[in-house]
Parts: sequence; structure tokens; C-alpha cells
Amino acid sequence: LPAAPMFTGTVNGNNFTISNLKADHPIFAAIGNAKDLTIDESCAISASKAGAVAALAGEATGTYITNVVNKAAVSVVMTAATDATVVVGGIVAISSAKMENCKNYGAITYTNLEASHGALIAGLAGYCDGAIAKCENHGNITMSIPTLSNHGLVKNTDQIPVHIGGLVANLGVDAPMTESVNNGNIDYDITNIEDLAVSCDVNRPRMGGLVGMTRSSITSCVNNGKVDVNVAT
Repeated sequence: LPAAPMFTGTVNGNNFTISNLKADHPIFAAIGNAKDLTIDESCAISASKAGAVAALAGEATGTYITNVVNKAAVSVVMTAATDATVVVGGIVAISSAKMENCKNYGAITYTNLEASHGALIAGLAGYCDGAIAKCENHGNITMSIPTLSNHGLVKNTDQIPVHIGGLVANLGVDAPMTESVNNGNIDYDITNIEDLAVSCDVNRPRMGGLVGMTRSSITSCVNNGKVDVNVAT
């Protein structure tokens, strides 16, 4: 797949399916809106450097993402300390759009063998300051790092440590989540916590079945996934 383009319009999938796509970046670097599209399990997004990584788009800047389904595995696997924030989502990494009737089935993985800047890892979107309604995650969410080397920055949110959630890792202000379900397991490992290079103070790493860190309401939602946390010295 060539370098990801930016498209500020609407991606209308017309209920078609994308198959057999393999890449180290999303299909789009950024989009406006998206609707009625499936990315199937024959696809895979496998990155080896920090950034905004997802199946469909690194960032969604429009008003809606509706009826988009991702079945592709999305992974970021690094062998050296990051120098930027890692944001990983099944459908989009960073979203300002309302996400409705969207589903992720793909496994979402972030691994770093040395150390990580701030990171946001989740099934639908790593960072979202748009509303979430009637969405589902069925993919397992896995994060494994030795320690944290620095905080992250996404849009206007700074001092991000590592947040992980079944649906969204960091849910912003005025972004209510309603009628949504997580069925994926959450596996959160920090294996060398004594080497933590920064003070997390009040903004500690957070993890949850639905959302890691939220500044908005969550109503009529269900988590069925197991949350397994291992922070070790």
C-alpha cells in the first residue's frame, strides 16, 4: 500500500469489503467522515514505529463514522524506546467524529521491548472526543512495555502516560458513550516499573473494559471482557 493519503471528504463504502490489504500504516492518514465499510480479516496493519495507527485512518476530523467494521489485526511492535506518542485503534487512532454502529473484531496490540512514551490503545479508537453510540469491540487488546520513558501528547491533551480500553483508551470532554459493548479481553503489562523515568502524579496509567481514561459520561454500556493487569518490579 502506498503512503497513506489525507482525504477530508466522506469515505462511502457502499457496504463493500476491503480484502487482502497488508500495510505498515492506515489506509488513510486522515479522513473527514466514513460510513458503510468493512475491512476483513485477510487484512493486517503492522507498524514498527510510533504514531497514529489503525485500520481505516490515523485521524478522523469530520462529524461521523457510521457502520464501519474492522476485522483486521492492528499492531505496533517496537524494539527501541519511542520518541513520540503511540495511538492505536481498530478503526481510527484519533477521532473527533461521532462513532455509531461501528464494530471491531481485530486484535489490537502494542509491544515495546525497551520503553514507551505515552500510549493510548483500544478497540475502536485510541483517543476520541466525539460521542460513541451502539458500538462493539470483540478483539483482544494487548499492551506490553517494560517502563514509561516520557508522557505523551494528543491534540490538546498532554501528560498522557499509558491508557488502555476495550472501546476507547482516552475519551474526551463532551463525548458521551452510550449503548456500547466490549467483549474483548484487556491485557496490560508493565514489566520493569522501577525504571519509570517520569512522575505520573495524578495522571496515572489507567485501564478499563470500556474506557481507560474518561472525561465524559458512560451510560447503558456493558463490559464482558476480562481485564488482566500486571505491573511488576
